Amino acid sequence: MNENDFEVKNIGQQYQAPKKKKKLKSLFERKNLPKTIAVLVVICIIIAALAVIWGRTSFSKSKLDISMEIPEDIASGEEAIIIVKYENNNRVDLKDASLIMSYPPGTFSMEGKELYQEQKDLGTIKKKSKGEEIIRIRLVGAQGDTKNISASIDYEPENINSRFENSIVEEIEISSAAIAVNIEISEKTVSGEQISYKIKYENKTQDDIYNLKLTSNYPEGFTFEEAEPEPANKESEWLIDVLRAGDTQEIIVTGTIEGQEQENKVFKATIGRIENNTFLQYAQSESVTQISPPPLALTININDEDNQNCIIDPGQKLYYQIRFQNNTDIALRELILKAKLKDSVFNVRKVDLNKKGFFSDQDNTATWSGADVPSLKLLRPGESGTVSFSVPLREDMPVYSYNDKNFIAEIETEIETPTIPADFAVNELRFKKYHTCKINTEVDLNTSVFYYEPEQPISNSGPIPPEVNEETEYTVHWKIRNTSNDLKNVIVKSTLPQGIKWSDYYINQAAGSILYYNERTKEIIWEIDSVSAGAGLTLPAYEAIFQISLTPSITQVGDTPILINKSYLEGKDDFTKELLKDEINSVTTSLPDDPGISRSDGRVVE
Repeated sequence: MNENDFEVKNIGQQYQAPKKKKKLKSLFERKNLPKTIAVLVVICIIIAALAVIWGRTSFSKSKLDISMEIPEDIASGEEAIIIVKYENNNRVDLKDASLIMSYPPGTFSMEGKELYQEQKDLGTIKKKSKGEEIIRIRLVGAQGDTKNISASIDYEPENINSRFENSIVEEIEISSAAIAVNIEISEKTVSGEQISYKIKYENKTQDDIYNLKLTSNYPEGFTFEEAEPEPANKESEWLIDVLRAGDTQEIIVTGTIEGQEQENKVFKATIGRIENNTFLQYAQSESVTQISPPPLALTININDEDNQNCIIDPGQKLYYQIRFQNNTDIALRELILKAKLKDSVFNVRKVDLNKKGFFSDQDNTATWSGADVPSLKLLRPGESGTVSFSVPLREDMPVYSYNDKNFIAEIETEIETPTIPADFAVNELRFKKYHTCKINTEVDLNTSVFYYEPEQPISNSGPIPPEVNEETEYTVHWKIRNTSNDLKNVIVKSTLPQGIKWSDYYINQAAGSILYYNERTKEIIWEIDSVSAGAGLTLPAYEAIFQISLTPSITQVGDTPILINKSYLEGKDDFTKELLKDEINSVTTSLPDDPGISRSDGRVVE
C-alpha cells in the first residue's frame, strides 16, 4: 500500500465541527453583535407576550363569585347572622385577599359597638376553591326599615401584579322590633321658653324584657329641668328593671330651650338592654322642633337700655319698661301681664307702678290687665304696648352668713292669653322672659388715727397737745369692709405730708397682703390679693395698723396739721368684673376717732 491509497480529501469533508464553532462565534463578533442583540430582544418580547396571554386566559375577575345569605326574619336589636360565601373558579390563586363589610347606620357588634365597616383577612384563596365567613351583627331600626349591606373582596391574582375587587350589595328589611321607642314633641317652640316632650317605649314581644336602659340626647341649648319619672343617673338616663310583654311606658321631660329663629333642634332617645355591663341597643328615635318667632314677644328694658348683662349698685333706683307685641296673624284678647321681683334685694315698699296695675307684696308681683292697659284687652296683629314701673334696690344687701354673696336683681315677666293660633296645640299662650342684673359689692375704706392706741402692743408717746419741735407719735388704722362679692387685686394708697415721718412699725392683719412705704414719694401702699365678701359683717374686717410721728414747726402753732392725706382704695369685683373705688378724707391731729382727745388737744402749742 502506498500513499496514493489514502483519500485525504474525504477525511477533511467529514470533519465539520471546526467550521460550525467558527460560525457560532462569529454571531458575537463586534460587527454582528447589534443584530444578535436585536434578535434576542424580539425573542424575549414574544415569550413575555405569550406569558401574559396565558396569564389572562387563566384569570378572569368574573370567575370570583360572592354571595350573601340573609335571614328572612330580622328583629331590631337581636342577633342577625349573615353568611358571606365566595368561590374562586380561576386557574390561579388569589393572594392577600380581604373581606370588607360595609354597614348602614344602626349596625352594632355583639358587644354593643356601632359598626360602619370592618375587614377580615382571608389570606390566599386557592384556585378552584370556595369558602365562607360568618358575620354576627345587630341591626337597629323600626319595623319595615330597609338597609343595604355590602360585601367586597379585595385581592391580587397570583400571576398579575394588580389588585382587583369584587362586590355585592344586599337589601335587608327589619321584619320586627322587640322594643319600639318614639318621641312626641311640638313642631315649633320659642327660644327661652319651657318645653316638654314625651318619650314612649313599647315591648312588642310576647315576653318580658329585663335590664333595659333608656337614654335621651338633648340638643345644644336645651337645659334640663325635670322629668317624670326622674332619671336614675345624670339628667338623661333611665334604668328599667322590666318591661312587661306588650306594655307601653312613657317619660315626660321638661326643660328650657335656647336657639336662633328657624334653627332645628334634634332630640334623640335610645333604648337597649344591659348584658355583662355592655349596652346593646334595641331601638332609636329622633324628633325635631324648630325655633320660631314667639307669637307674643316680650322685651324688657332697664334704665332705658336693653342690656341683659347689666351691672347695678346697691341703693340704685331701677326703671323697668316692658314691651309686648302680637306676632301672630290673629287678634289676641284678654291678655294678662305680670312682673315678679324674684329676689330679696328690692325695696318693695317703694315700688311705683305709675298708677296702673296692682302690686302684691304677698308674692312681690305686679299685674296688669285690659282694665289698666287697653292694648291688653285687645291686641291686633302686629300691634304692641308697654307698661313701666320703678323700684329701688336695698341700700344694704341681705348678708347674714358667709354664703350670702353674689346677689342679682332678677325679674320674671309673663304674658298670657286664652286666644290660641291654629298651629299651637296648647290650651293657652303663655310666655315668660327674665331680666337679670348683677349687683356690685359695696366696699368701704375707713381711716382712723389714734394717740391713745386701742390695740396692743402698740403705744404712742410725745406731748399732747403737740408742741413745736417735739415729736408726737400716732397710729393709723386702715379698715376695709366689703359686703356681697369677693374683691380681687385690692390696692390701698395714701401719702404722708411733709413733716410727718414713717416709723416703720406696723401690724398687717390681712393674709395674702403686703404693706410698704416709699420714702422718696412718701407713699404708703397696702396690696391685698383678695378681700372676702362679708368682711366687716360676717367676717372680721381687713385691717392694717402703722405708726407715724409729727414734729411741728413754729409756723403750725394753733393749727391742727394733717397727719395722713386722702386714702384711696381700688379693687376688681370678682362677680361683676367691675373696677370699684373708694376714698376717705385726710385726718388731722384733732383725731375725731380717739375718745381720749379733746378738740383743743389737737392744736399745736409752743
